[in-house]
Amino acid sequence: MDIDPRLALISAIIEFHVARLRTFYISFFLALAVVAAALWYTLLVPPAQFPTGNIITVPKDETLYMIATELANEHVITSPRLFLAVARVLGGDTQIQAGRYLFAEPSGLFTVVWRLINHETGIIPVRVRLVEGMTARDMADTLKKQLPGFDEAAFLAEAVPLEGHLFPDTYELYPGTTSHEIVVMLYANFETQLATIEDKVKAFNKPLPDIITMASLIEREGRGLKEKQMISGVLWNRIKKGIPLQVDAVFGYINNRQTYSPSFADLKIDSPYNTYTNKGLPPGAIANPGIDSLLAAVTPATTTALYYLTGRDGRMYYAKTFAEHKRNRALYLD
Repeated sequence: MDIDPRLALISAIIEFHVARLRTFYISFFLALAVVAAALWYTLLVPPAQFPTGNIITVPKDETLYMIATELANEHVITSPRLFLAVARVLGGDTQIQAGRYLFAEPSGLFTVVWRLINHETGIIPVRVRLVEGMTARDMADTLKKQLPGFDEAAFLAEAVPLEGHLFPDTYELYPGTTSHEIVVMLYANFETQLATIEDKVKAFNKPLPDIITMASLIEREGRGLKEKQMISGVLWNRIKKGIPLQVDAVFGYINNRQTYSPSFADLKIDSPYNTYTNKGLPPGAIANPGIDSLLAAVTPATTTALYYLTGRDGRMYYAKTFAEHKRNRALYLD
């Protein structure tokens, strides 16, 4: 049976177009698969040089593009443009959280964006206790032992001039926190705590530097608010009468050591901080006082005592005259 040439032509045309469509769809889906694989790779597979274990800083007040560029420079992401697209899709155009981030393992783009939006830092803060009476150097020693990456020299350069203004407290600090940030934190806490007794400070009507210096002496000499207020009363009395303070605690500061039982040689040390050879307050704080010592400095007990000592039993004994003080020394200390 002969085939109609027209039907054969139509059949050939149909087969040709079907073949072309088949080729097109195969090519299309192959291309789609390649694009999907590339997208999957970019979104989920981390860069080869991903900075695992490093702390990445996302600065404040930067545009999303600036953040994306910096992350690419640090090999956290490969494509700033794709970062921008994913961030905007996830709402991060205005929600990227500044701060420090630790990636303990390599992470893909999607994970990076998600963590930045939700502020999942991956960093566990270190609780550091800075106790009352610490000097700036004592604080540096503690921070060096407990905070990874702490820059002791940079801290001391800023902290030593602020001796007395670095509030002792328990702080939660993140690894990578700069020395400057720590000093700012301690100083801000001091300002906050001082504000709680601002009315008493003003009513006492003495220069704030003198109050802080006195508080630092009291901090190293006494325990408990009432005892500190008695010591405060004695020391202000001695200043009023022009009697050297003779506070032993200054020798720990002068000699940079924790113990400060002075020898006879110490009593003659040529230092403006020597309260045996100089009258009045030393030129600055010898430690960083807590709130009780600051309060005691401006609320001294009403007393006529001019002397005190700590007995073998740990109690304080006060005297109005040097003869009484010598008797207390014989009874409770020698």
